[in-house]
Amino acid sequence: MELDPRRYMTGESAIPSLGFSLYTKSWKPTGTVKARLVFIHGFSDHCNGPDFFFSYLASHGIEVHSFDQRGFGRSVQTPKQRGKSGPTKTVLLDMTEMIMTVLPSPYPVFLMGHSMGGQQVLYYSTQGPASILQQISGFITEAPAIISPMLLARHNAEVEADEMFHGYCTLEGMNKALDRAEYNTSAGRKQLGDATPRHEPSLLMLHGTSDDVCLPSSSEVYFGKCPLTDKELKLYNGWLHEMHTEIGEDKLTFAQDVTQWILSRSK
Repeated sequence: MELDPRRYMTGESAIPSLGFSLYTKSWKPTGTVKARLVFIHGFSDHCNGPDFFFSYLASHGIEVHSFDQRGFGRSVQTPKQRGKSGPTKTVLLDMTEMIMTVLPSPYPVFLMGHSMGGQQVLYYSTQGPASILQQISGFITEAPAIISPMLLARHNAEVEADEMFHGYCTLEGMNKALDRAEYNTSAGRKQLGDATPRHEPSLLMLHGTSDDVCLPSSSEVYFGKCPLTDKELKLYNGWLHEMHTEIGEDKLTFAQDVTQWILSRSK
């Protein structure tokens, strides 16, 4: 399944955050830009993993920006740094530093996350700086780790063979991830849109029904309680945890679905 490389271009860079260098990468359309997407990867993953997905988005006018989170991927400079994502305050600050690289924007900006990254997106949507949140048009989660995620599990042999996948975490990182998951499902949590009363964002939640890492029922529960007017939950029958790398035509279907949703809200 090949994409026309003339329709997009990639670029690598780094941004500083609390004295730490974070590896970043962008996928940009060579033609008209219609929207921007900031993507947060999952546990022990890295931003080059969804290359087909990002290349497809860029080929259709959506500029993609992502980074290797602290402790993962190319942001790791020494073995001792592997899995050291830091406390929630640091995780949110790293996300803010990344998002600020695309703001202010002449195009609608969307924030998407997969698995642990999806959990972070939901948490950031209520706990992030209001000045940032009011500039985000919509939030997208792919198989978010909403409750008690099995963070170490994977389903794809190709992904398992990826040298960037080290599987390390710290007790602090794991505990804080579980704290964020607990907050996202707590009765007293802030709701999407609470931080920006004059700006109501959109929400798209995507989940495979055969996901054995992060239960699809958790997305259904979260979606049911979300008060936003423009929200959509899309369940993929029989799909697993990492939908952007599903086998065959499925990963194309997933890319098309996300592209259509973003572009329909970027007019």
